Amino acid sequence: MLNRILKASILLHLLISSWTLTASESASVSFCEVDPSFSVCTEKKVECSFCHSETPKLNPYGADLMTALSKLSGYSAAEMQRFLPSAVISIQELDSDKDGASNGEEISLGRAPGTADVNEDQSEAFIYDAATALRRLSVLYCGRHPSFVEMNGLDGATDKRGYLHEQLGKCLESTYWLNEGLNRIADDKIRPDAQFGIDSNVVFADWDFDYRLFSHIMSKDRDVRELLTAQYHIDVNGNVVQGPIASTLVAAPARQVLGGNGQPLVATRRQGMITTQWFMMTNNMLDPLPRSTGAEVYRAWLGLDIAKSQGLKPVAAEPRDVDAKGIKAPDCSFCHSTLDPLSYPFSAYSFQGNYVGPKAWGEAGSILGQPVANLRAWVNVAIASDEFKISFGKTLWNHAFSREPSGYQSQEFADLWKSMPEDGYSANKLIHRLIDTKSFGGVPK
Repeated sequence: MLNRILKASILLHLLISSWTLTASESASVSFCEVDPSFSVCTEKKVECSFCHSETPKLNPYGADLMTALSKLSGYSAAEMQRFLPSAVISIQELDSDKDGASNGEEISLGRAPGTADVNEDQSEAFIYDAATALRRLSVLYCGRHPSFVEMNGLDGATDKRGYLHEQLGKCLESTYWLNEGLNRIADDKIRPDAQFGIDSNVVFADWDFDYRLFSHIMSKDRDVRELLTAQYHIDVNGNVVQGPIASTLVAAPARQVLGGNGQPLVATRRQGMITTQWFMMTNNMLDPLPRSTGAEVYRAWLGLDIAKSQGLKPVAAEPRDVDAKGIKAPDCSFCHSTLDPLSYPFSAYSFQGNYVGPKAWGEAGSILGQPVANLRAWVNVAIASDEFKISFGKTLWNHAFSREPSGYQSQEFADLWKSMPEDGYSANKLIHRLIDTKSFGGVPK
């Protein structure tokens, strides 16, 4: 939900041009370009009624937002822009229009948080069709259309849902899913770059370690939290390997090897996908404080993009500007009061993927408003958060639908990510739940 709330803060930033909260047509269009999946964007326009009962009179949500802003900032447009995300977050749990749903819940469903209404259950317009579900799951998880025999098997099955889950189980064990389907899901998080792979002239690292680890943890009902906690790697034969793995690549006149094809980090300092040599080489680089690493982990694994003002949790007395980058400037300090504490734990790791110990400013930091002593504590907060479950759920949801949930699908999606603890954080079990939803197998009545 927090991801949606912060996207909504972009909406409000675009809509509000002064303290009178006057909205504009162009601002609403810009908002829909930020997140077109919001239900309020079906006509590519956000109505002024989002914050106003009639312009310039504020509705209950607009009034609560005004109150929150007045507690955080002065009356200049620059201050309003700086503090607006925090104001939106601060009123997410309020029910401004007193209709029984919090502002955050309503925004996540594309409803106006300042106007009391009832969410119509659009799912009643659909029925579940097993044949549609079989065709979809076969393409997604087996990489092919269902065969004639498989479709006939469904027609003759007395328990059609059971048949679907049987077929899905086979797909999730298939060579396609383990070696291709899961790799495509991992692409956005690993972000391979042929210029710096092991076949290039300037070698950073071997990203195949990252793909193998991702596929291993995402299969056979393993706990997906190990994506951020694993202290092992998977070798080319599929074996679990503890301890450092030496590189066998040798530099040559036309080849510079900065990393190699191994994994130098000791097991006790590993944190799954976010401490592989490829990840460190491509994110930490040579920065004393690797802000890009903290920001990328936040985006890739918690679904929060600081560049879009998402997940901002300012820390008192921050930013300290420990590396003299000038980030105390008014235009920088608000975001950096979240980003810098988020990044301190990563500064104890070198760009080549080794643990080198804390810099002068230490490795203690903060994530989601909670202080942490080091990267392990950072990860423990991350994997216990709803943001992690929501982001992981969206990874599999967006793979299935190529879009985020909206309308009645929002509730089905919420049920999915909330089921993760019950299912032992298994990707396979989440997918089995996913194919049972009307969003997956529904057709119009």
